[in-house]
Amino acid sequence: MILTLEVISANGEKLGAERRKVFSSAGGLIGRNPDCDWVLPDKHISRRHATVLCQNGAFWIRPDGQNGIRKNDPARALSIGASARLEDGDVLFIDDYQILVGIQGAENKLVGPDEGFTRARTVAEEAFSRLREAAAPAGSLPLESRVHSWMLGLTPPLPPTWPAAGLCYYAYATRQRSGLVDGEEVARPWARIDRETGELSLLEPELRTLGTQGVRPLTAEEMRLLDEVASAGPLENLLTAAASDDHAARLVRRSYCHWQSTHSVAREVLALHGAFTAFLDCATVEVTEKPVVPRDPSRLIMPDFLRRWPTIQGQERKWICRHTPPLPVEWPVNLSTELRYYAYAFRVDDTKPHPRPRDTTEPWGLVTSQGCYGALAYQSLRDHPASLGLQHGVLPANWRKPDPAWYARGAQEWLLRANGNAEAVAMVRRWYRDWVEDESLVAASVLPGHAAFAAFLGT
Repeated sequence: MILTLEVISANGEKLGAERRKVFSSAGGLIGRNPDCDWVLPDKHISRRHATVLCQNGAFWIRPDGQNGIRKNDPARALSIGASARLEDGDVLFIDDYQILVGIQGAENKLVGPDEGFTRARTVAEEAFSRLREAAAPAGSLPLESRVHSWMLGLTPPLPPTWPAAGLCYYAYATRQRSGLVDGEEVARPWARIDRETGELSLLEPELRTLGTQGVRPLTAEEMRLLDEVASAGPLENLLTAAASDDHAARLVRRSYCHWQSTHSVAREVLALHGAFTAFLDCATVEVTEKPVVPRDPSRLIMPDFLRRWPTIQGQERKWICRHTPPLPVEWPVNLSTELRYYAYAFRVDDTKPHPRPRDTTEPWGLVTSQGCYGALAYQSLRDHPASLGLQHGVLPANWRKPDPAWYARGAQEWLLRANGNAEAVAMVRRWYRDWVEDESLVAASVLPGHAAFAAFLGT
């Protein structure tokens, strides 16, 4: 998979060839520091502004700096530290830069690579471009409207009869628009494409809204399901084999029932395939574990930080808000274990040469999580936090790169897995020891309250 980010606003001209950056599945860093993978040399861009991640067959962007990122809607900032999925055609707003997102090789793992699917996609794209152009001629809409335009979607293969004697696909569309939070608008299926012939039958003369559906990262169990399906072969082959192969039948039922549970268009088209829907019998299929998404503690911390260090008009805020990773109050961790995040602040003396020390405060706020995925609560620890001293700096060449494996699962899941799983034990120890080294002053002030975990880490 390839991600291309290109500055399309006028200020991109001064970047020259650097206005366009290509990311592989290894991801990378965006910021004004010269060691970032894509350097945007502007004082309003944070040193480490964002991280590009590739997870579960998709690209994500995570805002790391305080100056923020907006996606498609210039008025709504993404949450700091929370990853947002990128789609082909998205527009990112980073300060005054408008950045167009391009993604190649990003097919849905549920569909999988197949000659018939590729042919159907090509036919659908040609028809879709005419359909969308008729609704909004090129150049007739400003940028703010174009970024909310419809994007083509194609369903997995569906058998008109069961057992499968032929397959077809349905073309639909999705779009993001202002007012939708963590969701997208979905258009009704507007065409049906025969897999064998590539013949397209128009179902709707124009795009008609079906409704809205939520959008969220996939859970670890869902990712494992999609990986299992992808390794078994394209769904086109699994559908053919499912009539006589119990393993193929099980994968087909689990994957299509998962699709039905997460996509409103699935429920619309499956109603047209009664025999196949009866075979799926989704009411009796256990697809995956229920999704569990950790809550973001920075939503509770930031209001108190802004109260303590308000912005002075015309001046750049010197203090930067940070919080610790989740620290368990007991070890080993189970689902009911309380986790704690400590809020602190630091400022870097830009007048000093690298490695620049930073003045770090003692923790002034605390977020507690009632269980690994439970509700969060915030409390202020002190009104006037003292300085812990100067934290040692790190040369840019020695800055740590994000570990994709860590962020693919998240701290909570790695902590849970570390109870008896050698890979997870090694990962947790390595990641938290790196954190202790990078934030030694803060770590020394909070780890005594987590003695069992500190002993596990060996710090």
